[in-house]
Amino acid sequence: MSVLVTGGTSGIGLEIALGLAESGRHVFLNYHSNEEAAESAADRVRGVGAVPHLLKADLGSLEDIRSLSRRIGELASGLDVIVHAAARAVTGRLLDIPGEELNRAVATNGSSFVHLVRECQGLLSSGSSVIYVTSKGSERALKGYGPLGGPKAMAEQMMRYLATELAPRGVRVNAVSPGPVDTEARRRMFPDTWEQRLRDQAALTPAGRTLEPGDLAGVIQLMVDPRFSSLIQGQVITIDGGLSL
Repeated sequence: MSVLVTGGTSGIGLEIALGLAESGRHVFLNYHSNEEAAESAADRVRGVGAVPHLLKADLGSLEDIRSLSRRIGELASGLDVIVHAAARAVTGRLLDIPGEELNRAVATNGSSFVHLVRECQGLLSSGSSVIYVTSKGSERALKGYGPLGGPKAMAEQMMRYLATELAPRGVRVNAVSPGPVDTEARRRMFPDTWEQRLRDQAALTPAGRTLEPGDLAGVIQLMVDPRFSSLIQGQVITIDGGLSL
């Protein structure tokens, strides 16, 4: 079995990759620039007996996505799972962000999902599963979150179309929407308020706490297993302890 996790060398992406890593399984870890984090992630995947492959690529670049796909094809006969967890952490008012920066955010956080699936479709077969990691910012106008929330909303709708196109081949396409979780990306996005935000959100959550990365990883393990999720198609699964209630 082979899996690809974009943004798979840190934060949520790394936890997802570790959750899918098993002895002998090939795990492709895409990352953008942090070489040290990438090597550390590969060591952790290797430590559970899986075979890690580091794939440096800017998912805002179509040519990089094509190169990533070609490299996977050289190393594996196919992909059983794709999890697209990579995101470009840009915050601020849409009207204040330079157009070039907004275009990069839209490409990385939105259209890259379609490009990734299209370029890797030859590696998918009946039983394969594709997961897009979205957020509630795709539904609500959260302050400063437009550069992520807008593109993620677009990707969610594209996910539904991809689900209908790939279902006849036995490939399932879905999305997961995690609630608040403490990650380095979140700390960079909200450097002065991330701790208070998490405390406030935990207080509002019926479960009494915010997410841990492992909570999301566990749900994805179930979703990619056709024994449990064979008829889940084109859905957004929310994991937030009831916060959205």
